[in-house]
Amino acid sequence: MDEHMEIDPRRHLEIEGTLNIRDLGGYETEDGKGKTQWRRFLRADSLFDLPDASRQALVDLGLRTVVDLRRGSELDTAPSVLAGSKELAYHHLDMIGEDPLEPFPAPAAEGADRYAQRVATSYCQWLEQRQPAVRQILGVLAAPGALPALFNCAAGKDRTGCTAALLLGLAGVPDEVIAADYALSARFRVGSYLEELASKGEPRVGYTWEDFRDEFVPDEAMSLVLRHLQQQYGGVEAYVRAIGLDAGQVASLRAGLLDADDVS
Repeated sequence: MDEHMEIDPRRHLEIEGTLNIRDLGGYETEDGKGKTQWRRFLRADSLFDLPDASRQALVDLGLRTVVDLRRGSELDTAPSVLAGSKELAYHHLDMIGEDPLEPFPAPAAEGADRYAQRVATSYCQWLEQRQPAVRQILGVLAAPGALPALFNCAAGKDRTGCTAALLLGLAGVPDEVIAADYALSARFRVGSYLEELASKGEPRVGYTWEDFRDEFVPDEAMSLVLRHLQQQYGGVEAYVRAIGLDAGQVASLRAGLLDADDVS
C-alpha cells in the first residue's frame, strides 16, 4: 500500500535506543473532511535501557501519558525508563496476558496469505478474548488530560499495531491506510533484523524492507482484522462500544485524534 504511505518527516522519531517510535498524525479521513493531528498519539517499541538523553527527549515531547502494553514478565527483564516518572502518568496495562488464549477460527478470506491469516488470528484473539484489557487501555487514552500519549509494546508492531488500528479506525482513516501504517513497522525494524542475521553469519543480500514487511508485518493481516470487526460488529466504533466504552470516551478519542485545538 505504498501509494498511501509517503513518509512525512514527522512520522518517525529518531531517538537513540529505539527503532520504531511513530506519530499517528497526518492521515486523512475517508470522507476527506479531517486529518489526524500530530503529536497527540505516539506508537512505540520497548523503552528499555535508553540513555538519559533519550529518556529526556521523550519527556521533552510533552507526554502526559504512557501506556505499556507488555506482559509483566517482560517488564521484569526490560522495565520502561519512564516507569515511575514524575513528569507523566505511566500505566502498565498488559494487553494479552500471561495465560494461553482459547483457540480462535481464522478470519475468512478467500485467497489470503496463510501467514497473514495466522497473524490476524492472533490479533483477533486479543481483541475478542482480552476485551477488558482493551477497554481499559482505550479508557486511559480517552481520559481528560491524557494527551499527548504514547503506547508501546516490545517491537512496536503487534499489540501496538492493534491499538493504533483501533484509534485510527475511530478517526475514520481508511482501512487500507490503517493497514499500511501497521506494515510501516517493517521499514524501521528491517535494519536491526539484518544486523542480527549478519552477526550470526547469515547475511541476506538484497533483502529490503518490503521483503521484511511481507515476511513479518503483512498489511493483509491488519486488513483481515478490520474486516473481522466490520463483519462481527459493524466496524471499529461499534466494537469499542460493544466492549464497554461509552459515547463520551469515543468522542474524546476522536477529538484527540482530529480536533486541531483539542488536547484533552
